[in-house]
Amino acid sequence: MTSPADIFQGMEKDQYFSKIDLSKGYWQILVRKEDIPKMAFVTMDCHYKFLRMPFGMMNSEATLISAVKKLLCGMDNVVDYIDDLLIHTETWEAHVKTRRELFKRLQEANFTARPVKCLLGSRTVDFLGHSLGRSAIGLQDENIEKVRNAPRPKTKREVRAFLGLAGYYKEFVPNFAAISTPLSDLLRKGQPNIVNWGDSQERAYNSLRVAVTSKPVLQLPHVNKRFILRTDAADRRLGVALMQENEGTLFPAVCCSDGVHCCPAGYTCDVGAGTCNKGSDRLTWLTKLPSKSSPVQTAVTCDDQSECPSGNTCCLNQQGGYSCCPLPSAVCCSDRLHCCPAGYTCDVGAGTCNKGSDRLTWLTKLPSKSSPVQTAVTCDAQSECPSGNTCCLNQQGGYSCCPLPSVTLVTLVLVHAIKAVTD
Repeated sequence: MTSPADIFQGMEKDQYFSKIDLSKGYWQILVRKEDIPKMAFVTMDCHYKFLRMPFGMMNSEATLISAVKKLLCGMDNVVDYIDDLLIHTETWEAHVKTRRELFKRLQEANFTARPVKCLLGSRTVDFLGHSLGRSAIGLQDENIEKVRNAPRPKTKREVRAFLGLAGYYKEFVPNFAAISTPLSDLLRKGQPNIVNWGDSQERAYNSLRVAVTSKPVLQLPHVNKRFILRTDAADRRLGVALMQENEGTLFPAVCCSDGVHCCPAGYTCDVGAGTCNKGSDRLTWLTKLPSKSSPVQTAVTCDDQSECPSGNTCCLNQQGGYSCCPLPSAVCCSDRLHCCPAGYTCDVGAGTCNKGSDRLTWLTKLPSKSSPVQTAVTCDAQSECPSGNTCCLNQQGGYSCCPLPSVTLVTLVLVHAIKAVTD
């Protein structure tokens, strides 16, 4: 099934959006006459047969997806995700023309839409949990509120639910795997069903809530604007990336489902052909390299003598040196002992972090380290990849390293990677 990231490719110039929601998707498909007896079921009062494709059948979803793909075949500026359709165009004239053609095809196929869930001719649109428009992808407000109001987990099931909710937006959260490790560790075999909640879990819980509810935005690239060439080389491969500057910041790998290979950002993996595809462009996919199991040494430099772990913030302490706040881009409190998440203010009297009506218990800073900084990309608590690589899940359930750079807060920038010629 196509991912949201693949669906949003090529929409950087689009200004008008319409969303069509097919009503009770599976019921749009008629059951063939000869198959109706196979769909029979018995109740206490009668014997019934489905005339339309029911929910819950093994092939129901695949059948609907195939039917929608056939319906949209040959149409430009229309994407689909199961029973949700999105029209996206640069001009209003093209939008009206595309919308008219889609409505004609829906009518000919006897497909119906649910008016209350449709949106026509809007500059922005909520689609697949994302807010799309003005050359950017954001988070849907409804889901942000769900994360903001998520109760503190008490059981394994609740931990799993919270990680699933926050994890849907993991591409918006730098170092998501590292931040969420104290929570995911609670799900390990042998851990009690009623979780043991400590300081590390509280920090991870608050960090993820703050990261998601701060409404981060991913920037879509503009292919007609200037790109910056960045290269990265190893003894056997050469990586070349085209990056783009947006408001003074440089923005640009895709992990394939076979668990062995990877592709540059903006491409999709063709597992059957062994290629990375983008339109008519075909690249040979890359084989991931093993990750390292040595301790992760990523760090944030405070000054010449001290550093903090990756994802922390350096804050001055009462001795005139630095301590580490276990949150990225945190606010350092004036007492030089505590800190708060970004966007919050310190209430020194109450010992809380305040943002409107939201109150969080402030965090105590940790001592900084004086060891040298050794940069690496953190995959999880047990593995890491070299700087400029991307962590990808492998077939064993662990991580391997894709030799291409990964930028968490960017999507869909054109990246080219080629194999270097060896002796």
